Amino acid sequence: MKKILSIIISVVFVLSMTAAVVSAQSYNPNGGCDITVTLKKADPANVVKDGIIGEGEYEKFDADLSPDSTNLTLVFGNNAAMYTPAEEMLGTMEYYFSWDEVHGFNFAVKCTPPEYDQTIPVGTGEKPGDQFLCNLGLQVECAPAETRGELPLFYYAISRNAKTGEYMEGHYNQLGNTGSYDPNPGTDFEVAFGADGSVIYEWSIPFANFTTTEVANGMRFGFTLCSVAGTDTPDGDEKNYNCYGVSFGEYGYMVDQRYAPSHAVATLSDEQIAGGTTGGDTTNPGTQPDDTTPGTDNPGTDPVVTDDPGTDPVVTDNPGTDPVTPDNPTEGGSDNPTENGNNVPSNNNKAPSTADPIVIMAIASAVSACGFAVSKKRK
Repeated sequence: MKKILSIIISVVFVLSMTAAVVSAQSYNPNGGCDITVTLKKADPANVVKDGIIGEGEYEKFDADLSPDSTNLTLVFGNNAAMYTPAEEMLGTMEYYFSWDEVHGFNFAVKCTPPEYDQTIPVGTGEKPGDQFLCNLGLQVECAPAETRGELPLFYYAISRNAKTGEYMEGHYNQLGNTGSYDPNPGTDFEVAFGADGSVIYEWSIPFANFTTTEVANGMRFGFTLCSVAGTDTPDGDEKNYNCYGVSFGEYGYMVDQRYAPSHAVATLSDEQIAGGTTGGDTTNPGTQPDDTTPGTDNPGTDPVVTDDPGTDPVVTDNPGTDPVTPDNPTEGGSDNPTENGNNVPSNNNKAPSTADPIVIMAIASAVSACGFAVSKKRK
């Protein structure tokens, strides 16, 4: 490994004299998604959007959080140095899932972003866009199968300003089968902040938005959940430069789409989740925020509020991760390799066992120096 690394660095030093460095965008240590989830059934009465992961509400998914072997994808935008906070946040990720006939697909994501500011306001993009993800947010994409071969695409993003309490919702009119998805905060989703710097996203999405299959035991669908944070600003010179995250599934914000990505795969089960005291599990403080009121006294997690929240962010040439506009609905929202409209089978080759950021930056630099350009699509 040391010999290979030495060769890569040598090539980089030679070629970097004539080329600018670009980021590799994302890294999956496992070499691919390969995530399957069994969704147990919850009592609808226990599914409450209160920022608390309650007993009987979900079942926790045992995700591999090792940076050497995880099948989650670390994203770091246009700056390879952002791999470090992405890996740091990886170690804090918690995922919870369930389903029921009333709410649909229920999930909660808890994480502790090491650093973020909230300077990009909602509604600064087109339809209204999801630029706020460069500061903080959760993006979801769902499909009736593991890949994007079946449309219409369902893509949505949520966030909340930790100081003002303002909820943020972003999309590009890729609103799935209904074409009119419009969730209500506190009812359909919630974003809560803990005094320990953690963020909890709770969300339920009716199945009718992304599948026409009968909702019953054994039904399968694909999904991606991408938690993002960062310190990008509306007037920054380069979008997605100080931005990082972790994607559960490979159709996440900033995930490189050149390698035949796939969603995580969920299968519904009639098995009932045990327990069920509505209002949350107060015996386990590790699964709920200490303070669900927006804003905390933790200076390391409180976002910065700008004096000019109406400033439009810089338009992003985000490589194949933000969905395209409905003008080109057949392409979903990525630079996803396709054959006759269907996804190319996933690459089963495994990545090196190390997730050393030096290796990642070296590879990114070498690729850039050789003149390779990631195909970009404007939102």
